[in-house]
Amino acid sequence: MTTLRIVLCTAGVALLASCAHLPSGSIVDDRLRVDAKINGKPVKLALDTGSELPLLLFRESAEKLGLQITNHDATAKIPQGKVSVDWTEESELQVSGTTINATFGVLKVPAGIEFELDGLLGWPAVRKNIIHFDCANLRYEFLRRLPGDISSWTNYRLKDDVSVLAFDVSDTGTGNATVVIDTGFSGGICLSSNLWRQWTNTHANRQKTIHGDFTFGSGLQAREQSWTEALSLGRFSISNMPVWEANSSDPAGTGESFNAVLGIFALKCFDLIVDGEHGVIYFKANSSGPGPYRHNRLGAVFAPADLEKGNDLIAHVIKGSPAEQAGIRGGDILLKIDSLDATKWRTDAALKPMSQFWSKAPGTKMKLKLRRGDKEFETEVVLRDLIGPGVAPTK
Repeated sequence: MTTLRIVLCTAGVALLASCAHLPSGSIVDDRLRVDAKINGKPVKLALDTGSELPLLLFRESAEKLGLQITNHDATAKIPQGKVSVDWTEESELQVSGTTINATFGVLKVPAGIEFELDGLLGWPAVRKNIIHFDCANLRYEFLRRLPGDISSWTNYRLKDDVSVLAFDVSDTGTGNATVVIDTGFSGGICLSSNLWRQWTNTHANRQKTIHGDFTFGSGLQAREQSWTEALSLGRFSISNMPVWEANSSDPAGTGESFNAVLGIFALKCFDLIVDGEHGVIYFKANSSGPGPYRHNRLGAVFAPADLEKGNDLIAHVIKGSPAEQAGIRGGDILLKIDSLDATKWRTDAALKPMSQFWSKAPGTKMKLKLRRGDKEFETEVVLRDLIGPGVAPTK
């Protein structure tokens, strides 16, 4: 069995770049699962190449494990897109045949977010290994050596001056164009703000829906989601992908040198081998592709203004969507979905995740009850495909 090399460089680390996406409101939760033990107790981790912190536990899990936690300095100034982390006492971690003593960063998951994992194994911890990623099957493997046919794979240089898995796509090799691989992100492509503006300016008549996700640095956000038939990022090209703008908590949102983030759905198009010791990543297109993309077919998401305290689910609506055509407007409050009381979204398991309703098959009909101001009204919506191959643009 190949022994995992875990590298811990946490000295002086006070902040976590919060590109970790939690799936409340998300349509899919594709994760690379890591079976591990902490002090002999089983824990469920995910391999997250977009996390800057080597080891992370969510506070509830850390408390269940009985770990002592040292809280961060609450008076420290936090840059945009970053969050302070607390720290556990030193504990024994067993993962992939390796046992080490380590401390874990600790983050509290807001009350309105459901997450079944205990924490994350971040890129800094595993970056010195050879790793084969088979994201189409949500698998990965630590290798002793590169396969014999590796010379036939497309390769790029890894960025060694960043804390996430990233590679250089520049035509000149000067390192001025970078793509991040984030296995903690289940979607397709996030473009930097500059590239997103350029792309949307040249694709005014584009497909549109809306997507809600949570990152620790930016909170819960509703963002426009579109579709690209073909996209080139320097020497790297990909086709038929969901695409949207990175926020300040995504690696591509934090600096002009980052062009884009590739999530699990995009990575399902390839076999990947990362040679962390020699700083090279290898790509080979696979024959299966990513499969159909489950998306929001309503064209609206409903989210509280405050995840910790707010109970009203407030509508965010895309123009021309089934939601708008059914008379739903931004700011309306969701009360019922068919016979389900949507105001009980925090406690009723039948409502979790709420995205399950908006991603049902095209043609699905449902009755929604809403409130606008002091008036309540009912409407019927009919879901339809809003993004994907062959879908007409949203007008």
